[in-house]
Amino acid sequence: MAALSSLASDVTAMEDISPAAVHSVLRRRYAPGWGAMARAGSLIDVALWDIAAQMDGVPLGQALGGADHDVSLMAVAGYFLDHRGVGPILDEVAEFVDQGYRTIKLIVPGHDLATDMKFVADVVDRLNPQVGLGIDFHGAFTTVDEAVAYGSAFRDFDLDFIEDPFPSYEIGAVTAAAKRLTTPVASGEDLMSATSYDLLVADGVRVVRADVSASGGYTEVLAASQRARAAGARVAPHVWPHLHFPLALAAADLVEVIPHTTGADPIDQVLYEPFPIKDGRWKTQVDPGLYLPIDWARAALTASASFVSTS
Repeated sequence: MAALSSLASDVTAMEDISPAAVHSVLRRRYAPGWGAMARAGSLIDVALWDIAAQMDGVPLGQALGGADHDVSLMAVAGYFLDHRGVGPILDEVAEFVDQGYRTIKLIVPGHDLATDMKFVADVVDRLNPQVGLGIDFHGAFTTVDEAVAYGSAFRDFDLDFIEDPFPSYEIGAVTAAAKRLTTPVASGEDLMSATSYDLLVADGVRVVRADVSASGGYTEVLAASQRARAAGARVAPHVWPHLHFPLALAAADLVEVIPHTTGADPIDQVLYEPFPIKDGRWKTQVDPGLYLPIDWARAALTASASFVSTS
């Protein structure tokens, strides 16, 4: 909140508050400490794009250069495995298939190979040939050799991708594993610049997990996503479907979503409308600007005291 307040005060003093101009000024002004400011700067960029689209009277996806259409979703399964057990997660996967999702991402612990392979095999049994599966290790490994050996054990499952054998900011380790694994590697959610995405793609990552809330907003991520796709990679933004649906219209292949039934997405607490999902797709929104139906009264009740006092 302190970073957001600091950057916002800078923006109010600028003559040109177009997203590109503000992004450029803030990145230069805070270059030595951008790591601490990146998320705040990203949210300011999102807000400025929203304002610009509303002023032009067009949906944000159109302002970013896209054309309105429904977007395929990737549903995340496997949250809270240690508390829920395997059975409820298998039921969750079957429910996602019945709801029409065509890509499912499964969170896999990455600590016991035999157990994890049985878990993935049981999930595959709940799928049909039209549904792709990716697995996310959430940075479980400590060496490239370990990641490659563990990930290679899943090659016969014909996975869409293996995500985050290491945190994405460990670019060297991620790309070293990507070069040796036959399954495509997905990464990128923790990066703070478009050039970091470029490095991932140049060295073998085939699914870019862009995040406009972390990597500079639409100004930074749109350009990076366009370059990634031109280089043959897929772009599958990291959660926050309200933010990433407009990006998908312009430069992404599908959008990740944590369905309401998982109880794992805190944004559920502050929305006044359910996700506009039908048959595993995010339905296009045609109102000007960014579609983000926040109930500000509920948001105030769930926010920290410091946030409420400065709002």
